[in-house]
Amino acid sequence: MDSSSEGSSPSTPEGNCSLDFPVHALMPTKETQQEAFLAKYPHYDGRGVLMAILDTGVDPALPGMQVTSTGERKLVDVMDLTGAGDVDTSTVKTSCDGVIEGLTGTKLKIPDTWTNPSGKYHIGSKPLYELYPKGLLTLVRKETKDEKWKSCHQLATADALKQLTSHEDTVGATTEKLKDKLERENLVAQLEFLRSQDKVEDKGPVMDVITWNDGKKWMSCLDTSLKGDLASCKPMASFRVNGEYGTLTPKGMPLPPLSSAIPSIADDLTYNFSISSNGNLTEICVPTGSHGSHVANIAGGFFPDDKAKNGLAPGVKIVSMNIGDGRLSSMETGQALTRAFDACAQMGVDIVNMSFGEYAHIPDQGRVIDQLKKLVEKHGVVFVSSAGNNGPALSTVGAPGGTTSTVLGVSAFLTPDMADPMYGIYSKNVPNNLFGWSSRGPSADGSLGVSISAPGAAVTGVPKYCRKTNQLMNGTSMSSPNAAGAISCLISARKAEGAKPSVPQIRLALENTGKETGEYDKLSIGNGLVQIDSAYEWLKALPKGVLPDTIKSFDVKCVRSSLPTQRGIYLRDAVDTSAIQEFAVTVQPLFGEQEATDGVNFERLLRVSCKDSFVRCASTLILNNQPCKIMVEVDPTQLPPNQLHYSEIELFDAEFPSLGPIVRIPVTITKPLELTTVSHSFDALTRPGIPIRNFIKVPEGATAALIRLKNIDRVPKESFVIHCTQLLPHKSMRESETHRNILGDQTELKRAFNVVGGKTLEICLVRTWAREKKEVAARVEIEFVGISSSPSIALSNANLVNGFQLKAWEKGPVEIQPTLSLKQFVQVVKPFEVKLQALTDRDVFHDGTTIHRLLLNYKLNVAKGGDFQMELGGLTDYLYEAPLDCMLVQIFSATKEFVGASSSYPGRYTHKLDKGEYRIQVQLRHANENVLDRLRDTPLSVINKLSSSISLDLYTSPIALVEGDASKKVSSTASILPASHSTNYYVPHVADEKMPKGVSGGSFFRGTMMPYGDTAYSSVAGVGIPVVFTINEYGKRQTKTLAPVTLTPPKKSIEQEMSDAFRDVQIEWIEKSKEDKAGEALYEKLIVDFPSHLPVHLAMLRRLSNKKKVRRRRRREEEGVIPYQRTSDDHSKIISITSKILELTKPNEVLQWMGAKHDNDEEGMALKTSMEERKGAIVDALLVRAAATTDAFLCGMKDEDIPKSLARQSGPILEKKEEKKEGENGCESTPPSQPSTPRKENTPVKNDSIVVTEAQLSALIKELYQWIDPSDAKALLITAKYAATQGHFGKCLKHLQKLVDETNSNGKDAKQHELLIADICDYLGLYHISQLHRNRIQCRHRPTFRLF
Repeated sequence: MDSSSEGSSPSTPEGNCSLDFPVHALMPTKETQQEAFLAKYPHYDGRGVLMAILDTGVDPALPGMQVTSTGERKLVDVMDLTGAGDVDTSTVKTSCDGVIEGLTGTKLKIPDTWTNPSGKYHIGSKPLYELYPKGLLTLVRKETKDEKWKSCHQLATADALKQLTSHEDTVGATTEKLKDKLERENLVAQLEFLRSQDKVEDKGPVMDVITWNDGKKWMSCLDTSLKGDLASCKPMASFRVNGEYGTLTPKGMPLPPLSSAIPSIADDLTYNFSISSNGNLTEICVPTGSHGSHVANIAGGFFPDDKAKNGLAPGVKIVSMNIGDGRLSSMETGQALTRAFDACAQMGVDIVNMSFGEYAHIPDQGRVIDQLKKLVEKHGVVFVSSAGNNGPALSTVGAPGGTTSTVLGVSAFLTPDMADPMYGIYSKNVPNNLFGWSSRGPSADGSLGVSISAPGAAVTGVPKYCRKTNQLMNGTSMSSPNAAGAISCLISARKAEGAKPSVPQIRLALENTGKETGEYDKLSIGNGLVQIDSAYEWLKALPKGVLPDTIKSFDVKCVRSSLPTQRGIYLRDAVDTSAIQEFAVTVQPLFGEQEATDGVNFERLLRVSCKDSFVRCASTLILNNQPCKIMVEVDPTQLPPNQLHYSEIELFDAEFPSLGPIVRIPVTITKPLELTTVSHSFDALTRPGIPIRNFIKVPEGATAALIRLKNIDRVPKESFVIHCTQLLPHKSMRESETHRNILGDQTELKRAFNVVGGKTLEICLVRTWAREKKEVAARVEIEFVGISSSPSIALSNANLVNGFQLKAWEKGPVEIQPTLSLKQFVQVVKPFEVKLQALTDRDVFHDGTTIHRLLLNYKLNVAKGGDFQMELGGLTDYLYEAPLDCMLVQIFSATKEFVGASSSYPGRYTHKLDKGEYRIQVQLRHANENVLDRLRDTPLSVINKLSSSISLDLYTSPIALVEGDASKKVSSTASILPASHSTNYYVPHVADEKMPKGVSGGSFFRGTMMPYGDTAYSSVAGVGIPVVFTINEYGKRQTKTLAPVTLTPPKKSIEQEMSDAFRDVQIEWIEKSKEDKAGEALYEKLIVDFPSHLPVHLAMLRRLSNKKKVRRRRRREEEGVIPYQRTSDDHSKIISITSKILELTKPNEVLQWMGAKHDNDEEGMALKTSMEERKGAIVDALLVRAAATTDAFLCGMKDEDIPKSLARQSGPILEKKEEKKEGENGCESTPPSQPSTPRKENTPVKNDSIVVTEAQLSALIKELYQWIDPSDAKALLITAKYAATQGHFGKCLKHLQKLVDETNSNGKDAKQHELLIADICDYLGLYHISQLHRNRIQCRHRPTFRLF
């Protein structure tokens, strides 16, 4: 609310309160002079400037994103560059009578109002839940269950319970009638089935996508009706054309097949389209989080009716570029970033805000960073990014904001005005502050890291799907758009005046006018809080020629002997701070390719100065277009230890020194304290938000540390953060930091962590900003311990005995109690299919660069379900610094269902994989196809997180290990290892019973050897020595039986072996032959030659039982159900062959043999193999006969007695066979109906010429159950169908659900069985369950793999 528009209040509460709410503080502008600047220059509010928001996407329905302050459309385009919303619409169809069948099988009715001169439609499909952000998916599933599912399911369950109770009351607990017993079992099964459905995962519906060209532009429509009613859906062009967007399921839209009286679940998720130039790819763009919308509102939101809510640049135009991949919980990918950079260049973007970032192992390097620099230096785009939220320790800035030379990294500032309305904190207690988590510089290579600071919190709009209008968010993610919005106004002003500033000019204007805060060093706030009005005046006063527009950036290099080149001077470790260091520093202005001639004529005379005496350098420099060198000497030897020392070498233009430094070279020294003991402590009087830093040289040989933080004063509700870091070469701070909080009511925090001896350890303590200004006492204690070993322990099952050595450091004795546990099992998989190709459309960049991709396909067989991660060793550890544009992994089931994805930092993505076959696709991207060609054989590491770790015994000698001497096992009590002494331990193999299923040679375990006896160390994950246990080979182990003897059949002659082999080949072709006559002719021939050979008859039986050629019986009912049915001739053949098999196998003889023991019966033991083969043949024959007879019986039943899909050919009795998919059912949900009255017993059921009575069917089923349990997986389908013949649909559904569960758990396809469940539920009126399973079938069986 704009307080200036309110009238005066008749009364005011006592005290300092005002009835005017400080709305301005919810969107801080005063602190950066933005409020004053726009008051002076209202037309310099960002108009004429195009800003790109690289984030999770901006919701185009946001009130603040509709128009600019000049009434123009605010959002120029809304793009999803991740690929997560891509739909393959390359399938082209023409309509027939105004209808097209979609890929889901839904009939799509084309509205008469659509224009399509070609008559061709591109179709695709998309699972709805793939579009949902993670939080929304959780919410929709919960609301669906609460509002839609429960109302239907509770009614159905209550009705089933009522039926069961009624039967109990009528029949009681005992009965003499089998019929009563069977009916009771059916009712119980029905209730159990209904209760089991609550646990079935809701996968959501699949929507059809249809795209066409209306003669002028491409259009697309999403079937949000889910029933083909396209007239009720919204056709739209690409957003860029006219700004159209829609809502997936707005409130009040009924979703089939449920009644409109049942409330639909409104996701309120906004979507729009981006369609490729040929219509073969349709992007469905949705915001993958609320973050991007919040950021956009800060940067440029405009609210015509409530201008107090405006963002920093209400006149700016915005292009939303989603880089937060929905498959990766909104993580950015190199694919999205490089596409976004190219789109920015192509669209002429003036400024980019990117409130994203990660730690980087190597600063200012990598394919993504190279493309970012190209965008800034070649196209003059100002790039603003968050510095990171990983403080308060030094060198915690992230990429790209704090590690890239061409990016303005922004830290997060807090003012007293923000504290009260945002956090409910009494503002007079809060000084100007930096958020404790705001990342600090310098970068690992010495650059400042943080350029500027800005307010790091705001309350503003978020997408409607968040179920709220506004939200408080804080972080450098908020300070970055605050700065970017202010800078947009600066650009707007200069563009309006005909003098658009260059990137270096804007950087210097901001850095030379930033407001210092006194309490914070430059590594924390950079060059100060943004002062936009002062920066504007600086730009206006900039003399021509001092900093030409043609300079794109300054390249600063600091070289010391043969060490890696840095962008600043950073002396952190004792080896660097114990002597005077000399650097050759070069400064070079970089000109664009088109401005090369300007560089030839450029020259400025600079004065060089440094205010601190520990830095000595030349006082002048002639700056031209070449690397210009000055020698710098840094003397840290006279500086006090255990302190941060920061200085700058500043280069001023000699003619205009008042402009401030043209170039700054940061000098950072963290001279560590060298300990004389193995411990250190300090007391600290803490003030809110002010870090207290100690720098300690970790004693040589130390491997771990234990730190204690004690809250001495124990002031209630106080909070501290202790942050300990070591900077290791080419390792991000993520690899070596420990970060913990302690609250005021806690006495002590204790934490152990690994350290590297000889390197500097920073211990940073900060107290929360949200408390009183008074000092609060705290105490920090740290102690070190050292046990040397190899960097990792490598073990192998190729060695009979594996050993390793532990050695105590020289500083003192160490309490040890070594334990070794394996926690991960890693399979290394090689690609079986590789494809290298040039990409098109979005990946052919505007400058002609074509991105190529290497698509690697891997097969994974999961023998036992569990938690898995996917890793490409040496590649997925990197993102911004990666040598490739992108590495993206997608996991699919055997039926092409998308299971999950991972990318950089694979430890963040754990996938629960069930038993079964999977295909893993990996996409690697690079502009140079030769680079990708070298990666064709890239192995994939599949990491299985063991459900329980494998602990291995440790022995004190190899002899004890071999002999299994338990007395020589390592004791469970701790012992003392004297200083500088060592001891050896020996490790046995992993026992066979502990080996994971599917283990093979080349796989290995990962684990940890925990050497310490103190539980403070041993109880902390990550503290210890890494262990790798390699499985060089693995096979079936020998039996433990002494000198076993196996009976074998007599050896055949060569002639007999040849004859049998020829016969067996012919038997195989009985099944393989595609022609019925050929297969039957071969069978007739073989039974003449081998009339008693069982495999001949079994092969023909399999052919007939799984016969694909079927006769369809015409039906005229509206639902159009056409069941499959065997011919009477095929049925007769099945009965004949099963009779022959039973005649040959002599079931009674087999039963008699099986009922006796044959351990000491030589003849009986010799018959064992034969009897087992005969038993298997009997079971197969009975199964096929029962299945065929049951199908025949079902086909002859009345239509009202059963759903006709039950009468389909049984299919996978002896072998897996795929069924065609049924269409959707759109009926309303009602309580389950009672099955019709059963027929009288022995009433014949006629199926053309096949006549089966209930008595005949019952006898066959009874005979089958003598040989196989009804609940056996092989018999479950028959058991379910037989229950249906009796009208026992509860038992039928229960058995089918069990069959689905068992089939899925074995990694096989249960599609046809789940379709049967859906059809039966439709028949019983359980439409909500039917729809649940039909959705699952659509999601689990995709026509193609999900696009990258």
